[in-house]
Amino acid sequence: MGKERKLNLGGFFENITTKRAIWIIIVIGLIVYFNTLFNGFIGDDFDQIVNNPLVHSTGNIPQFFKGSSFYAGGSLLGIYYKPLLSTFYSLIYTIFGGVPLSFICFKFPCILQMQFLYLFFLNYFFQEKLPFFCP
Repeated sequence: MGKERKLNLGGFFENITTKRAIWIIIVIGLIVYFNTLFNGFIGDDFDQIVNNPLVHSTGNIPQFFKGSSFYAGGSLLGIYYKPLLSTFYSLIYTIFGGVPLSFICFKFPCILQMQFLYLFFLNYFFQEKLPFFCP
C-alpha cells in the first residue's frame, strides 16, 4: 500500500490576503443564499412589504420617517425605526412590483457589504488572519 496523504488546508490559509478573504466571503455567500433566490416572501416580509400599501408607492416616502416599518391598518407601528429600509422597499416595489426575487437581489449585496465591513473592522484591530476566522 502507498503512503496515505493527509488533507492540509494550512497552505490555503497561510497567505490569506484581504482580497482573497473577500472572494471567499462572496463564494460562501453565494453558496449559502443561492437556495433563497427562488423562494417567496417569508416572516416579516408580509407586514413590511406585501400587506403594507404604504410601501407600494414612492409618494409615501415621507411617512416612513414618522413611524416604524410595520403596517398596522393605516399607520406604521412597531419598535423598529428603519425609514431607509422602507424607502428602498418602496423603490424596489415601484420598479419591479411585488416580485420576491427583486427584493432578495437587493438584500444579498447588502448582506455581503456588512460582512466586508465586519472583516475590515476586525482587520483594523487584530492580526491579519484572525478576522477572517471570527464568526
